[in-house]
Amino acid sequence: MKVNLKGFLTKINFIVTSVILLLYFAIRFKIRFLQDFPSGDETSFLRMFNFYLKNGYSEALSKGNSIVFNLMASFFNLFTDNELMSLRLTSLFFGVLAFLMVLKIQRTFFPLNKSYFLLTIITSLNTLIVSSVILSGINDTILYFLITVFIFYVLKFHRDKKVTISSLIIGIIIGFMFLTRKISITFLPSILLILLLLYHNLKITLIPKLKSLGIIFIVSIATLVLFNLPNLIDGKGISFHEKKLDSEINWKQLQYLSAIKNSQGKVIYGQHVTIGEVKHYIKKNGNESLPKDSQVSSIFFDFSFTIKQFFKNIPLQIIPITRLSGLLLLFLLLGAFLTAQKEGFKLSNIKKEYITLFLLSYILAMCFIVISYIEPRWYVGALILLPLPTYSIMQKHILRTKRKELLNFLLINAQLSLIIMMNTSYILANYKYLLQL
Repeated sequence: MKVNLKGFLTKINFIVTSVILLLYFAIRFKIRFLQDFPSGDETSFLRMFNFYLKNGYSEALSKGNSIVFNLMASFFNLFTDNELMSLRLTSLFFGVLAFLMVLKIQRTFFPLNKSYFLLTIITSLNTLIVSSVILSGINDTILYFLITVFIFYVLKFHRDKKVTISSLIIGIIIGFMFLTRKISITFLPSILLILLLLYHNLKITLIPKLKSLGIIFIVSIATLVLFNLPNLIDGKGISFHEKKLDSEINWKQLQYLSAIKNSQGKVIYGQHVTIGEVKHYIKKNGNESLPKDSQVSSIFFDFSFTIKQFFKNIPLQIIPITRLSGLLLLFLLLGAFLTAQKEGFKLSNIKKEYITLFLLSYILAMCFIVISYIEPRWYVGALILLPLPTYSIMQKHILRTKRKELLNFLLINAQLSLIIMMNTSYILANYKYLLQL
């Protein structure tokens, strides 16, 4: 009877959580997706997309173009004839594809029982819905999709040991990442780490390893060159879409001054100073008072400040990660603890946790590279995958315990209850939008 009661309560909790997520999505859909004017980064992407439609592919390359994003948006524009809606449909389309890839990876590599499978769906959907990036006309969700595809082929590489074909596909994925957004360079340390671990785990010797890396490098460069050929023929280099601030200042200066002001308690973490404040600061303190327009310059401008910001930014990610994924970080630590208790500390086990290491290394890299505010949307693509290894480890070890039914009941319902609580307040504050649908 007790087991049936636990099962009944868990089922009710899953239903309530699903309804809450549906209502949350409906509100965000109304507020963000259906609004008829651009907001935030959408303004920059819309301006470039309109230029792309008016002047064509080659001209858009010369001005800076998110190639994959504009190509797909132009397809949706055939049906909507609304440029802003085309951008948002493109973002939503790739967000859905990223989620479907999570399910494909689960089905192929992470066997889960029904409860943990449903919890994976709930957790990943909560991450996508609460972040709401899938409802904005920006190109981040293309990177989410490409990250999930990259992880899928890394796991497939590990299982099938087909070096050449796997390297070829990974090279194409990296090439498309750069065709989407220049910020993809920040993924390279994590990608390289995962590849080196993969070669180590498969005991691939030096020559095949160099061959694989060579294929990946050549194919990614060839993909970039192919789509940028008109620009390269004109001697204009590789095209990237970049947000323009002002002819006098750049994003690195604005972000750096924001970090300085935040450390002085003059700017709230997560906010930026204005362009006018940056100009005033430079006028008062001189042109050398802020870094130049390069990430390297920003990192080494005041290295002690960089290190200070690095250690400050790391714990600050706990709040947005919890908001997006509930108790997932706590479950990850629990899984690691249970593994260490049952199997001892084995470095070989850690080296095979490709998804977890990819996410953690990427967050650490961003905390080091970006001196100011780390936007959670940058790592959502990896975060939606984290439930797979986390719940897989939990399921594996909890099934071995004497109180497995009780532990499963408590952990699953704790996650569901937290998601309900975090989202309900927002729904109650914005319920009027549901009446407008």
